[in-house]
Amino acid sequence: PAREDKRKDYRARFGGAGRNYLLRIDEENEASIMAGAVPPVFERLVPLVPGRCVLEVGAGEGLMSLALAAQKERVVGIDMTAVRYEKAKEIQAEWRKLGRDVDRCEFVLGDIFEQRHLFRGMDTLLACRVIYYFRDRLEEFMAIARENVRYVCLVGNPGRARHYKAGDLSRLEGFEYYSTS
Repeated sequence: PAREDKRKDYRARFGGAGRNYLLRIDEENEASIMAGAVPPVFERLVPLVPGRCVLEVGAGEGLMSLALAAQKERVVGIDMTAVRYEKAKEIQAEWRKLGRDVDRCEFVLGDIFEQRHLFRGMDTLLACRVIYYFRDRLEEFMAIARENVRYVCLVGNPGRARHYKAGDLSRLEGFEYYSTS
């Protein structure tokens, strides 16, 4: 309970409730991230992402995009939430100061349906814990991907998958299914 209260307090400082808070960063790990540490979940995923040019949809604070930057020709991370986009830019600036190879990474604030041009020249689409938010536009999103990229990497969400398997469809009206393996 105390840890959850700390997380809520931290989230409130960065945009409040709903989708305007930072999901991957909290008071306990912010200092290490700003010092250049890549969270273990992203370190494990980096070798699994194929291709030279990666478009990450729902990039959030940009940690996965930044982790990929040193190994890819080009990485673009797009997110719809301004506070998360700004944090991604801040982390990128800090990592650049530390000498980390992050210059091949670009962040875009916006809706992928309004920024379809970002698919051009990309060979990989990466979506970590996000496709269920597309809801009734998921088929449209995947059609765009089929037309534009060779590889699609989807990362599920164990918490949402548990909700789905338990029959709790109140949060995403059944779209939790897309968080399962």
